[in-house]
Amino acid sequence: MKYFAWVLSVTFCWLSSANAQLITAYTGDEAPPKNWIIDVTTGDDVEGPLGESRALASDPATNRIFEIEDRRLGRSTVSLRISEVGPDQEIIQGSSRAVVDSNGQDIRFITALAFGNGTLYAQSSGNSRVGVPPALGTIDLESLVFTPLPTAALAPSPRGMTFDTDRDELLIGTAQNNVLSIFAFDPATGVRTLVVDLPPEEGNFDGLAYGDDRIWMDCGSSNACGDISVYNRLTGAFEAPLDTPNRFGNGSGGAAFLEALAVSPPPPPPPDGGLEVFLTFRSNTNVPGVGTVADEDVVAYDAEADVWSLVFDGSDVGIAALEISGLAILESGDMLVSFTAPGAIPGLVGGPSGEQVDDSDIVRFVPTALGSDTIGRFEFFFDGSDVALSANGEDIDAIATTEDGRLLVSTVGRFAGAGANGADEDLMLFTGSLGAATLGSFERFFDGSDVGLGGKGATDVDAAGLTASGTLLLSIVKDATIEGSVVGDEDVLEFSPASLGTATSGTFDLFLDLSTLGINAGEDVGALFVVE
Repeated sequence: MKYFAWVLSVTFCWLSSANAQLITAYTGDEAPPKNWIIDVTTGDDVEGPLGESRALASDPATNRIFEIEDRRLGRSTVSLRISEVGPDQEIIQGSSRAVVDSNGQDIRFITALAFGNGTLYAQSSGNSRVGVPPALGTIDLESLVFTPLPTAALAPSPRGMTFDTDRDELLIGTAQNNVLSIFAFDPATGVRTLVVDLPPEEGNFDGLAYGDDRIWMDCGSSNACGDISVYNRLTGAFEAPLDTPNRFGNGSGGAAFLEALAVSPPPPPPPDGGLEVFLTFRSNTNVPGVGTVADEDVVAYDAEADVWSLVFDGSDVGIAALEISGLAILESGDMLVSFTAPGAIPGLVGGPSGEQVDDSDIVRFVPTALGSDTIGRFEFFFDGSDVALSANGEDIDAIATTEDGRLLVSTVGRFAGAGANGADEDLMLFTGSLGAATLGSFERFFDGSDVGLGGKGATDVDAAGLTASGTLLLSIVKDATIEGSVVGDEDVLEFSPASLGTATSGTFDLFLDLSTLGINAGEDVGALFVVE
């Protein structure tokens, strides 16, 4: 089943009358890879399906577009319209409703929107008729009540707003003393931190968008330019402007906007029958038919029967204080596990430090009974410190095994083990002897950076498995956009390799969308293993 969507790569134009608007979508090499950048400008001869807008924001996770309609067009108040991007990439308009304050008074103007962490932020110019001052606040998506943030004073001369989903920061553009600047704003404390001042050669902006670790700046109507300034937050440098065939912001009255939007198709059905997927979660998680499981427990999903079950209860065998970070199941039925932190395992056999293990070690659980009354013993299996896994970033957070019985591991940070270097989006293959005196070397088995993983943390691998057909199953540490599609940290990806090693290539598909199987989308997979 192919998960990652193609993305529309055309310009939408409809001819109409005065006060109309143009909507333009860019993809591929012209914009953030496989995202939409959408801009709206007013004009006399074109219009688009989003109506008469003054500000917009988007939620890539749900394909929603939040649109503030223009108060000037015969309306006494601003209205919010929530639209969707449909499965055929079309815009499905929602209904339009007035935005009010907590006393039911009309909000006269909203000049910018941003959406992040489930919250719609807005810059309001207030309502001078009834003494409502300008403010930065939030709009409740049910009641459409605007509530000023208690920590916030409206930035001087605001020039757009967006949300950095990688750093969980609200970004606000300002114009002060003839300098255009972008600040990161913390809604909880009211603290503003300078991100960048816009050099004169980079032009102007009246709107902001965030995507692909970049801030995209609409040049605005003041200079009617034909490009978008691009600031890379990873490198801290400006890149070549995005040259657009239409003049973004031209004629928009200083309130143009643009927004990156990732578009995903509907989730896939459950995997084919005959599969059993073993999983752990990073926190207490409600599992259908099982109840609440902890981060030291292992559950299984039987795809053919569509049934969840408890496989391993860590509290039964004395590891309630530990959290499982990696999991593999051997042909014997024994389980290999690693942990997120050092700790003691009661009765551990063969360990170099008695019952103590490090978060770079792997232990083997030999079961006598599994399920809600788990019984068995632990044996020491792999000593990471013997093969140069000793730094904090070299804690093991994913385990898999190859068909010939060798070990695959990933780490929480950069990796510099015996024989090979890597990063937290990679999988390293270990060849050698195991036990309390581990001896051997690593080689890079899967280079995540070759296929778009890694970067600012969200697409680091934190769970992995290897199927009999040679595909890799992966989960990532945080919701992210991969190849233009939104992937949750509760999802399991399947990577079909064309090549592996230091020149990895291949394609991704969604293997398992746990939100369709009764697992809350806010949960995070900690470890996984698949039996076919």
